[in-house]
Amino acid sequence: MNRSTAVMQNAIVRAALLGLIITGALSAQEPAGAPAEEMSPLARKEQMIRDHFQRLEDRMYRLRDQLAETEPENAARLERAMERSGALGLADKLDEIIELLARGQSLDSALDAQGQWMTDVDKMLAILLQREGENDERRREIDQLEEYRENIEKLLEAERAQRAAAARAAAANRMAKQIEQALKRVDDLLERQQDATEDAGRNRQSNDKPAAQKRAETERGIARDTRRLAEDLKNIDGPQTGSAGQSAEMDAASKEASAGAESLEGAAEKMDNAAAATEKGETGEAVESQRDAEEELRRARDRLEKAKKHLEKKPDLTAMAEEQKRLAEEAARLADQMRQDGEQSASGEQGQQGEQGQQGEQGQQGQQSQQGQPKESQPGEQSLERAGDKMDDAAEELNDGAPEDAAPLQDQAIEELEQARRELDDALNQKRREDREETLRDLESRFREMQVKQRVINDATVALDEIGADNFRRPEQLQLADLSAKQYALGERAAGCVHILDEEGTTIVFPRVIAQVAQDMEAVGGRLASGNVAALTQLIEQDILDTLDELLEAVQQMQQENEQQNQQQQQSSSDENSSLLPGSAELKLLRSSQKRVNQRTAAIDEARTTGDEPEAALLRSLENTVERQAQCAEMAREIRDRRNQP
Repeated sequence: MNRSTAVMQNAIVRAALLGLIITGALSAQEPAGAPAEEMSPLARKEQMIRDHFQRLEDRMYRLRDQLAETEPENAARLERAMERSGALGLADKLDEIIELLARGQSLDSALDAQGQWMTDVDKMLAILLQREGENDERRREIDQLEEYRENIEKLLEAERAQRAAAARAAAANRMAKQIEQALKRVDDLLERQQDATEDAGRNRQSNDKPAAQKRAETERGIARDTRRLAEDLKNIDGPQTGSAGQSAEMDAASKEASAGAESLEGAAEKMDNAAAATEKGETGEAVESQRDAEEELRRARDRLEKAKKHLEKKPDLTAMAEEQKRLAEEAARLADQMRQDGEQSASGEQGQQGEQGQQGEQGQQGQQSQQGQPKESQPGEQSLERAGDKMDDAAEELNDGAPEDAAPLQDQAIEELEQARRELDDALNQKRREDREETLRDLESRFREMQVKQRVINDATVALDEIGADNFRRPEQLQLADLSAKQYALGERAAGCVHILDEEGTTIVFPRVIAQVAQDMEAVGGRLASGNVAALTQLIEQDILDTLDELLEAVQQMQQENEQQNQQQQQSSSDENSSLLPGSAELKLLRSSQKRVNQRTAAIDEARTTGDEPEAALLRSLENTVERQAQCAEMAREIRDRRNQP
């Protein structure tokens, strides 16, 4: 939807309301029982109404065709309105009313027919004016999507915690297996070293150099294997476990394994010394080094036994499985709730379309056709269902005591949850964009209406000032009262805009400037009621009109930016925090507000000098201007603080 939507809706509504207003006026003009000769003009006026209505229908047909591709929703709305008009026979009933008025003796019947026609037109008009209902429905959908997203975010956080716990359990299992394997390797090294030591002892007196060389090579082979085991123990708490974080038990086991690695390195050094001594024929020294190596191997084994004991306390996989199962059920419940909400929403839309569309058999056929269409799932619904399935599978693996097999399933569940969140973010951003666009269109329509009415008040005030307050008579006093009432009504209209923006809540300057307009309108209403049409009153009126021009310009600027962004398809998650107005537009409004404060201050000073204003009125205007200056300062601070936020 873009700006043409608002133009289309406003044109239709104005045309339809014109027919209602004319018809209502005609109904009130002629009482029942009026002379027959006065009926002919009424019949002619009723013909004018029929012509207006026919032009309205023609315009609706043309707009429907024009919007069929670019704005199918609005085209469908026009189609439903035209179908309702045809089903109610609105055009034919106008011909019947004309005939009744032409007879002259059927005024009561004509009045009844006019009343019924207006009731029927309201039914058609309700279709064209669905915007408020659509706004409420859109905001309900936004609230619903935000609730879904919050629940998925909680699920995602809980599943990540489950994934980390499973990773720690899997890492602990891996570490326990590595420690167990390391113990076996130490036992093997110790056995080989003991054999080497005994062999060296038996050959203490031998001078067989080839045999000594062979014993030295054997010793160096044991040293190499010992160093490899030391390196493996150093890496036992490496990347595969560190990424998941470690428990206190794993930390303690890692420290013991590291100490065991140091002992193994010491043993390997002693073995190298023994090999060198063997090659030199220093058999006694070689045996001593070999025994030292055995002692270091035993120390390493003791360290590994301690590491093993630290890991004997296993994670409670049963409890983890139960928690994982609970999360899977929660995901399934949320997916089911999303599905039910989607079905209810679709059912409500179909029922509404059936009621507003064709009557009788045609309406039933249309509804059946819609019900036969496949239901579109909610954003994130299918991803959430898949996440729940993966959680169920992970729970089974945990029950089977296999956290290492559960972890990949949990990764997939997390990925599906993140996808569901992304889908909801996209849907939320789209709904928020639509809501902002609709708000801008609504504000544009309101500002234009106030513009037109304010110009009329301003022109009338200038004309009254030219007459001069001293020359006011009864007609001028009545006109002042009417202008005052209209100005107060405009002030209430402006206050309604403030309420809209307070609910929207993304702008700083915009709502306060409109509140200032409402305040000025109220002040002008009071001045007009008291007959004050002097220069200061006219200045405030001109300020009101200038501000409305600026507000309308700001709205149009944002509408153009939104339209360009949509055309370029620049949609991102940052849209969530987008403001109704760009910062540049807010700064411009703030600058204009400060400029008006300056002009108002100068005008008050001039009025005080010339004595054109009563002292009490000047004091009220001055107090208002002081308050306005404080508001400008506060808005500037808030804009600065918002820009400084990270």
